[in-house]
Amino acid sequence: MKRWLLICSLAMGMQCAAPAISRAESEPHPAKAWRPLTMVDLRLVGPNQLPTARLWHDRLAAFSKSKSAPLNSSLGGQSAMAANVVIRSPEVVVMLSILQVEGACEPRPVAPQVLICPMRLVRFDPNGTTIREGKACFVGASAGGAGPRAYASYDPRSRAIRLGVVAGGEAVDGCSQSVPVRGE
Repeated sequence: MKRWLLICSLAMGMQCAAPAISRAESEPHPAKAWRPLTMVDLRLVGPNQLPTARLWHDRLAAFSKSKSAPLNSSLGGQSAMAANVVIRSPEVVVMLSILQVEGACEPRPVAPQVLICPMRLVRFDPNGTTIREGKACFVGASAGGAGPRAYASYDPRSRAIRLGVVAGGEAVDGCSQSVPVRGE
């Protein structure tokens, strides 16, 4: 029952956020275009962070307990970020999220600013909701910096979200992957 309530509240949160997100884009993007992932600061959860915080509630709660801080309050200045990409069609919404929180990620030896972190893919469709877990590269560099940058694109032919990280004009080894979005 708890899982069902979480899934319903996450779906409603994403539906409420949809108009704001779609209005934020000034021009349409081709489906296969590479785009930077959207960064979400989860240290203090408000309405804009709520869908991502609900997706990662268990990890954030475990982190808060280890830091003696309640969820929905400051995490003691510790980093809690997520990198997201959302894909929408008339009947399906897919959100891929990569969580960076202390103790959950490992640095990439080839690029110390790039971390391997937990990833979740949630899919809402007429048949129900699925959540799959994995790992992906996370980059917390600022948008204007010269450091590594994480990108995502959607390939409609293979129905997969492609992820990659570029540093110094080249792909970071071990960070390119294709995540299928089809239901299980």
